[in-house]
Amino acid sequence: MFSCKEKIQPPDNNQNSKIESNISVVSTIAGKYLSKIEYLNSPIGLVADKEGNMYVADENAKTIRKISPDGKISLFAGSNSGEGGFRNGKGDQALFQSVQNLAIDAHGNILVVDMSNSMIRKIDPYGNVTTLAGNGKLAVVDGPAANASFYFPRGIAINSRGEIYISDNSSMIRKIDLNGNVTTVAGAMQSGYRDGQAGAALFNLPFSLVFDRSDNLYISDRQNQRIRVMNSNGQVSTLAGSGNIGNANGQGIAASFFSPAGIALDAAGNLFVAETGNHLIRKITPTGLVSTFGGTGVKGNTNGLLKIASFSNPQALCFDNNGILYIAEYGNHSIRKVSANGEVEYFYGDVSPTEGAGLSVYFNHPDGIVVDKHGNVYVADMDNNMIRKITTSGLVSTIAGAATAGYRDGLANLARFSSPMGLSINQNEEIFVADKNNSVIRKISASGTVSTVTFQRPVVGMQYPNAVYADKIGSLYYSDLESNHIFKIKTNGEAVMLTSMWGVSGNGSFWLKPSAIQMDGKGQLYVVDNGNHTICRSIDDGLNFLAIAGKRGYGNFSVSGNTNGPGETATFNRPKGMAIDAAGNIYIADSENHLIRKLSATGIVTTIAGSGVAGYADGVAVSAKFNKPSGLALNADGTILYVTDQDNHLVRKIVLGN
Repeated sequence: MFSCKEKIQPPDNNQNSKIESNISVVSTIAGKYLSKIEYLNSPIGLVADKEGNMYVADENAKTIRKISPDGKISLFAGSNSGEGGFRNGKGDQALFQSVQNLAIDAHGNILVVDMSNSMIRKIDPYGNVTTLAGNGKLAVVDGPAANASFYFPRGIAINSRGEIYISDNSSMIRKIDLNGNVTTVAGAMQSGYRDGQAGAALFNLPFSLVFDRSDNLYISDRQNQRIRVMNSNGQVSTLAGSGNIGNANGQGIAASFFSPAGIALDAAGNLFVAETGNHLIRKITPTGLVSTFGGTGVKGNTNGLLKIASFSNPQALCFDNNGILYIAEYGNHSIRKVSANGEVEYFYGDVSPTEGAGLSVYFNHPDGIVVDKHGNVYVADMDNNMIRKITTSGLVSTIAGAATAGYRDGLANLARFSSPMGLSINQNEEIFVADKNNSVIRKISASGTVSTVTFQRPVVGMQYPNAVYADKIGSLYYSDLESNHIFKIKTNGEAVMLTSMWGVSGNGSFWLKPSAIQMDGKGQLYVVDNGNHTICRSIDDGLNFLAIAGKRGYGNFSVSGNTNGPGETATFNRPKGMAIDAAGNIYIADSENHLIRKLSATGIVTTIAGSGVAGYADGVAVSAKFNKPSGLALNADGTILYVTDQDNHLVRKIVLGN
């Protein structure tokens, strides 16, 4: 497969001089905005202090958040902008690169595994961040803490003596002793599975660690699909897990797991396991009996009794001083807890998709968007696995799908999707959906019935469809993220692959993550080539394509940037969505530049909305802010452009000037 190298072009500092002069205005029509502090992007580590405050490691946000017992969240350490790097300092002056598991010592210091910096960091109760161990070099070197090296550390735990143990991607368990020296206590620079004395034992991605009261160390051996234990004498054994992927309960090695991650012990010595692959919480008794504590095994966000509750990639667990279990869910961007009466409820981050007034509901990475002839807007709410409708009066409802991913045709309220992305609507008001993770194209009839589009599959099968377009004669076009191909489904059900590249011989490029397909009023087909930062057009129904906007650099490699001007010199950065008006103007969601651009019918690229800085702000279009805009759709008369503002989890509209 062709790999497109990318030459990064410096930002166009004169961009504002080339911004479209007509005044356009941006507003939000649906979605409840959460600031970067309020929104948990990817909670992966969790620990509680004596006062009941929860500390959360947010991996992708590169921050440590603090949540008070009454649910108020604040930034404890790390940059609010999401900036990554390495810097010690107080609170928001400090920088992390990839925070993972957390631990708390007897003095209330929070210890942070900063994986990509290969360091262990310490935050005192006042928010001062220092480096506890690691020189930042990616290696396995023992010695004094400041000189020692780690290899992508992951887990952390503190024993009764105050010694700190760390799991490392080198498949080793390391220790920081009370004198500040780092040693290797178990495992080897070799992934595998073997019990025995610590120095001879083998692990495969040991992830989370926890000590019991007797200083036995429990280890979630993630790639081995096992729970291991190292006793105080350094003997490693397997507590549970056969090594096969599964969800079988039973005694010890008769049980099976799928990617066990966070672990925590209750006061009775029962070990609880956050199982990311099965979306379950498992329980292991001191005698090694494994059972399912909570979850259905189906990804979701249902609260209630443990046996009917559903989770989405649970990553970390901890108990507070009252014995309440808290769960950090990577997929649901939330912290949930199991109440004393055995029910699952939200502690923080309830962004469940409800219905109601537009600005009161939550979306979760909205993607595709279309508008019907009445002005109603339809949105593929990707990570909620739903198709949502926004009426002209601003009310949001779910027309098909549910928060729990699945695959089912039938009445819309019973149908299930799995990460729906691109949408298209035809003149009969049938909506077509690129149902990415189900590897199918779905159709929602005007009467509300969901069906799967059937056709003669091409030699290259459908894997991850991400964009779909229905033309006026009934043909469908779709792109596939995995194969990097574009296909046409003819009205007779035959599917054909369009050309696998664009450009003239010797001066073109293979498609790289094509992300949008549209057709203009003349029947010309357009494709946004996301990975090559270009907009392409075909005049012969897909037999040949030419780039009409986006710059090629030295060696014919793609150039990313945000330069305006003639199409052949203009630059984009991961353009995603596209909409075409009756005059032939093309609107482009320039995702990584956080801009909305316009390619005029005469071939000139301008910026019509966005400041070029990720954020959230409504108002005059060139001062507005977006965060990775994705899908675009125009209303019937071309005066309003709708935008799915993906990482702000909002639907925006731009009233176009003139």
